[in-house]
Amino acid sequence: MKRVNLLIRSFIVVSLVWSVTAHAESDTDVDSDTDDSDWFEIAPEDLLPEELPENLHWETNNEDPEFASPDAIRGGTFHTWMISFPKTMRPVGPNSNGYFAGTLRPLQFTPVAIHPNTRKPIPMLATHWALGDDGRSFYFRIHPDARWSDGERVTADDFVFMLQFMRSKNINDPWYNNYYTERVTDLKKYDELTFGVRGADAKPYIEMLDSVNLRPYPEHFHELSDAWVKDFNWKPEPTTGPYHVDVVENGKYVELARTENWWANELRYVRNRFNPERVRYTMIRDMNTAWLHFLGGELDTFGLTIPEFWHDKADTDDFKKGYVAKYWYYHRLPVPAAALYLNTAMPLLDDKNIRYGLAHSINIQRVIDKVLRGDYERLPTFQLGFGPYDNTSIKPREFDLNKAKEYFAKAGFVSRDRNGIRVKKNDAGKVIARLSFTITYGRPIHT
Repeated sequence: MKRVNLLIRSFIVVSLVWSVTAHAESDTDVDSDTDDSDWFEIAPEDLLPEELPENLHWETNNEDPEFASPDAIRGGTFHTWMISFPKTMRPVGPNSNGYFAGTLRPLQFTPVAIHPNTRKPIPMLATHWALGDDGRSFYFRIHPDARWSDGERVTADDFVFMLQFMRSKNINDPWYNNYYTERVTDLKKYDELTFGVRGADAKPYIEMLDSVNLRPYPEHFHELSDAWVKDFNWKPEPTTGPYHVDVVENGKYVELARTENWWANELRYVRNRFNPERVRYTMIRDMNTAWLHFLGGELDTFGLTIPEFWHDKADTDDFKKGYVAKYWYYHRLPVPAAALYLNTAMPLLDDKNIRYGLAHSINIQRVIDKVLRGDYERLPTFQLGFGPYDNTSIKPREFDLNKAKEYFAKAGFVSRDRNGIRVKKNDAGKVIARLSFTITYGRPIHT
């Protein structure tokens, strides 16, 4: 099996296994005084059948190996950090897509997850699932024991409400409005624990399952109105996963608590996971300051993907004497892309010759060798780790200044100004464009 070329390092002081799958969301057939569905119309062929199809092949998976250690110890508080404080506890709407969204959204289970080793679907919030004959619909049976963290039962109504919720103008989130109308065309309840979802297009089995593997939203909790954004800004919603937001100390920390008598404690692929009783996210605005908090014992782990930290800062007596363990490990999960992204809608970058020229003019290997100290490897394509879906024929453009020069010339950038910057001139010899760009970084340390 081919290894994935992503190196992840971390100090392991407390073992926290947090691998809930996070995905998209969807509605129909929900009565609401605040229904605002008149802004869209779904074509009849994009709707699910009124009755549950009789020829469905229901699937489940209770054969794959468990992957959590039975020796894991339950209890305690896991201390970690965040670089900025969230502006809302809402999962969607204005200011909801910040750093903390990656923590909030996975608090809700999806119907199925993907086994980390076999890469096969495994039951989570659902016990069974079935692909429709049209190749773009899936049907799910909710686990009868599934409960929200406030004790309310999870039903198909919560999934139906989710689609209404995501399509509602009251959430003030055009992206979700569009996605759950254009890409998720219907969601229908068939009985209290059975529902179906239809996507816009047929896709391969796993990809189709992933695209309609939607989180529910608690119908009993949310009140859709023109004031929803304001009224629910700091109201953490009940969750179906192991943790819920328990304490929000504005500007300081957010603390999650493990739900008491959580309904999924003994499920095959869940037991022995999610072991801390509490998880505290403390706001620390600077990575170097967070490092000092870690060395002082105030944080339990610290990621070391920045070479400066791995090679230099993690070489003190604390490490040499074994007080702190440092690990470098490999995995075979899908690899996210770390890249220089180009806005192809902008002038200059909308010219493929310029994009090709840039690709040939950037010495990625030198960056890896000198800046990243040889710790990383270049991916041949945007993403890897998806088995038969990987396109192994794609290769990165090699560093070649002569080829870069040729492509820039095709785009009209032949001359240079007094600063050595390539320029484009009109027939009169006047400079009409400079080949220069602004690069935006997420954090200062990335520069």
